[in-house]
Amino acid sequence: MVKLKGFFKKIRRQFNSDNRGVSLVEILATVAIIAIISTPLINSFINAIKVNGQARIIQNGTSVAQDMAEVFKVFEVEQLVKNYEDQGVEVIYDETTGKYTFSNIAVEGADGEDFLVTVELDPTTYAGGLESDKLQVNDVNLPVFSGLYGSDCVMLYRQYASFDEQLMEIFAGTTLDNNIVKNINTDAERRKITKSTDIIVNCDYNSTSEKYFYDIKLNMTYTYDYGVSVTVTKSMEKSYSGDEIHNIYMICPIFDKYSIGFGGTEEFFYNSDKINITYNYTGNIDNEHDLYFYIAEQQATNIGYDAGKLMRINPRNLYINGVDYTMYNTESERLKVYTNIGDKDTTFSNSYDLTYGDYNTGIALYEMNVTVTEEGSTDTVATFTTTK
Repeated sequence: MVKLKGFFKKIRRQFNSDNRGVSLVEILATVAIIAIISTPLINSFINAIKVNGQARIIQNGTSVAQDMAEVFKVFEVEQLVKNYEDQGVEVIYDETTGKYTFSNIAVEGADGEDFLVTVELDPTTYAGGLESDKLQVNDVNLPVFSGLYGSDCVMLYRQYASFDEQLMEIFAGTTLDNNIVKNINTDAERRKITKSTDIIVNCDYNSTSEKYFYDIKLNMTYTYDYGVSVTVTKSMEKSYSGDEIHNIYMICPIFDKYSIGFGGTEEFFYNSDKINITYNYTGNIDNEHDLYFYIAEQQATNIGYDAGKLMRINPRNLYINGVDYTMYNTESERLKVYTNIGDKDTTFSNSYDLTYGDYNTGIALYEMNVTVTEEGSTDTVATFTTTK
């Protein structure tokens, strides 16, 4: 460094005092030295430009992936297939799994980049067995209530189903062998468990506030192989005024999908699930109000004996105030119970149209995987995973 400083001082002296100027050799040497010193700086600058450019591409690609996911959430699958096939996009449908793949959708990025987007809709993540770590929402056919009187009503679903997939937790600490508890969510052990639910509805009337107060308790009893039983409880409260319609809606997903069959038809079996509804009114008898209780079962595909048939709740396993539902007179009681459990033509004691349409037999939920690449490259720029 000292020698370089001396060299530059000599150059300056020659410019200042030597009328002959600087020789060509000295100029070339100076240029060479400057080039050597500046090359690392120039390389760093060029690399910074490349990194910033790639970061910008990734950012724009991520935005494209998220925007595409939003588009796919808005439209029905059938409409998406039609729209993109009309645009010349290849759409592949796997009949075995129900998976859709939309390949190489051309999309322009924010800075004019040419991106290719592939979208996969995969329903198998949410179906196919108890060992899956995802909710088995695609294993059931969900009925839709024909009329909800506003959103201010009691809806029992999570309360009824919340423990169905927590068998290991609720049987832990019982007299069951630890090896059974560890494997209790497998098909082999699950088929040995029955579920019986007591729904207790207590109603009181407050003459000061002119309100009806409902205390609703669900006691779910899970019994292993007709031996060890565990009862877990869920409860909620609700108040209604006198001029409101007092409604309780309940959706019952099938717990026992493993029975060898308890009657039924060529299309379905009855399972072992039991439900008993008890209603108690403790207020002034002159103020007693009608309570409407609607129960909709979720049909499930039997995965035990003769797998493939539907599994349904046996109407004779539904009791109202301890009375077999088929013998319960809905119209003469304050508690009005309507349900799609059983055969409408033979066991319904009412004509209320509980659900509209048929059961929803389409795929309910997909895992959506969006992959973005630059046109002409196989390298992935961005990915995005969500649900549809």
